[in-house]
Amino acid sequence: MNVRLPMIIILGFLCVILMAQGNLVPNGDFESDANGDGLPDFWTTAGAPQIKQQLVRDIGRDGKGFSGELICTEFGDGTPASHAMICQVGTISVQKGKWYLLTLWTKAEDIKAGLVRVALVNTRIWDDVGLQDVFHPTNRWQKYEFYFQATSDLRAEESRLQIWFTSTGTLWLDDVELREIPSFSPQHFPQIIRKELRISFQIAVLNAEQRVGEAIPLISSGGKAMSIA
Repeated sequence: MNVRLPMIIILGFLCVILMAQGNLVPNGDFESDANGDGLPDFWTTAGAPQIKQQLVRDIGRDGKGFSGELICTEFGDGTPASHAMICQVGTISVQKGKWYLLTLWTKAEDIKAGLVRVALVNTRIWDDVGLQDVFHPTNRWQKYEFYFQATSDLRAEESRLQIWFTSTGTLWLDDVELREIPSFSPQHFPQIIRKELRISFQIAVLNAEQRVGEAIPLISSGGKAMSIA
């Protein structure tokens, strides 16, 4: 019996459902710039005044279209807002108990901190709603996936989807998608998730030890991430 067949069927069914669900991230492909100012609609930056950062559009990951490029040329530590951040404010709503999948394509250059963080935050109480994770981008485009269960209801007007790092460097993003998915448990896909998690997290830990010199939590609030080369 081919034991892989049921897994293929399950994954295929999940893909069909994901395609049917709408993307909760407006302009996740960075194609829209309605006023022609060179900035991707719905996206912005956030950080302390001493952080010199710029958000622009660059060529897309497949050599056509657009991606978002966050460039940080000066970094100053010392405050909670000491970060280079690309974010969307007031656009995303999730419901407590439901499962979601965030996918994004990314690459990076000269990010001295090494790790990049991602979270979906309630700005009324400044706490995440189930998505709080890290990833380790390289200089090649890679796809990352983050599964999470919403820990509370989140109204769009109180939301901030944020991706940030704490150093100088450049981060590119493309095809950012957030979709509701059926109830999900990582043990349903052990050969996919656990192996990828182990590899991704070993790289992240080594990088954190070498470049940052401090322990960094790799999973919090139940988020599960994996990198797909």
